[in-house]
Amino acid sequence: MQIRRIGDFVVLVLSMVLLCPTILLGQGFQPRFSTTEGMLLPAPREVDSLLSDAREAVASQQWSEATLALGTLLGIEDIGRGSDGGEDYFVFEEINGEITVQGTIIQSAHQMLSEMPEEGQTVIELRYGVNARKVLDEAVSRWDWDLIQFVASRFSFTVAGQEAMLMAAERSLGEGNPREAARTLDRLLKMESARKRLGAPLGLMTVAAHQATGSGNAARESLALTRRSFPSWSTEWNGVKLGWNEKTTDESILQSLANEPAVPFTRAIARPAFPGGNSQRNGDSKGGL
Repeated sequence: MQIRRIGDFVVLVLSMVLLCPTILLGQGFQPRFSTTEGMLLPAPREVDSLLSDAREAVASQQWSEATLALGTLLGIEDIGRGSDGGEDYFVFEEINGEITVQGTIIQSAHQMLSEMPEEGQTVIELRYGVNARKVLDEAVSRWDWDLIQFVASRFSFTVAGQEAMLMAAERSLGEGNPREAARTLDRLLKMESARKRLGAPLGLMTVAAHQATGSGNAARESLALTRRSFPSWSTEWNGVKLGWNEKTTDESILQSLANEPAVPFTRAIARPAFPGGNSQRNGDSKGGL
């Protein structure tokens, strides 16, 4: 079973965002992360040491050692569908003589994996991507949303995991929940590996989703990140030109996304043949309908 790549998802999700800007009902997707009961605690010495080992391995470009350490922290070296994965803890660092919280173990591990260069990404795909793809293909063949969400939350740093996140965002939009879609797309956009793979359209999708929820500040932040990553970009969907260069203002881009009707983005999209079809559309439906 093959999953459709970004070209299909970009047009489909963007058109759906523009079609449902005010509907906020439906059940959304929230990534699962394990935590200790109650509030998060400081990491035990062995966990903190493992994170330090992973950072040293990344700095010395020892990708196999780094991915093994990070996968151990995430609890995915030997993980089943029903497993909770690794436990999460606060990460403390000393900055200017003061001890401050710098995220959590889970967040740090996911970020380090998603920001690895191409050599590291190759190791990630060999170690975790193959299994993630197998699970995602199984999930799609049965249209098992619990399993798709499992891949999206646990393997977001793999190609299959990022595809699962796009599917989760599409589902949230289809159920009339652009707020949940915006959260998923925002998390995806902040991953360097996802930006490199999916390109500027991912940024536009995220901006449009934030606009659909009325989150103007979040839309501007997503647009700023997108433009830093892609200083010059343009495309044309059904005669509607979207893009920017150094002379284009943020306001003009935001206005274009806010004002364009959904119809120009609607086009036939080839989709995988899911048994029984999809609750929103079948394989030959038009994006946005």
